[in-house]
Amino acid sequence: MSMILPAPTYYWRTRENTGTTTTSRFVANTITLANGATWGVGINGSAIELDGVNDNCTLATTITMGVGDSLSWWMNWDVIAKMSWGASTNANDYVWHELTNTLTVRATGTAVNFTIPVQIADTWYHFVLTRHSTDKADVYVNGVVSTTGSGTLGAVDMALNRFGSRGDGTFPFNGQGTEMAYWNGTVLTAAQAVRIYNNGAPSDLTKMGRSDPASITGLMDGRV
Repeated sequence: MSMILPAPTYYWRTRENTGTTTTSRFVANTITLANGATWGVGINGSAIELDGVNDNCTLATTITMGVGDSLSWWMNWDVIAKMSWGASTNANDYVWHELTNTLTVRATGTAVNFTIPVQIADTWYHFVLTRHSTDKADVYVNGVVSTTGSGTLGAVDMALNRFGSRGDGTFPFNGQGTEMAYWNGTVLTAAQAVRIYNNGAPSDLTKMGRSDPASITGLMDGRV
């Protein structure tokens, strides 16, 4: 049975493997590789490579992640340490790995810590962050929801306009990131998180759901 999933607002495949930008499908939003960020090997083609020193990526349009939204991404550590994956220049909003088994999500100063499986270097992990209508947030790692830490962030939005470090450049990420997608107004279900992970990566979403541009039919079925 095929999975029907609304098209994401932004979807960065990071398949360029050259240059200093990658632009999202569906609604254009360009990520610019900064301070020497380059290209590495991903799970499907190329990935953004960050050196853990000062590399980062900036978004042309800020993601305003509020209640009812979802974010999906794949990441691979070169070195395990305290690192930020997504953040805002306002320093109040971020998604970061505080410890090898803790993911912290902070929105306008309110933070929730999620206990996640211990991360191992040189291993790809898939993450899904959802904020449901109950003002709760959930984190899925490799298709499994965090068993502790599902908590209240409130109704405040979380602004994200940088990948790979905090807004001030601290806690830079050392590794690769790819296949990033953001859904405005869609809370991914547990089943959808599992299907994304089991497929290895979101297949080219632009080839899905051609009979209905507002949806993606067959996502994670490996037909692309």
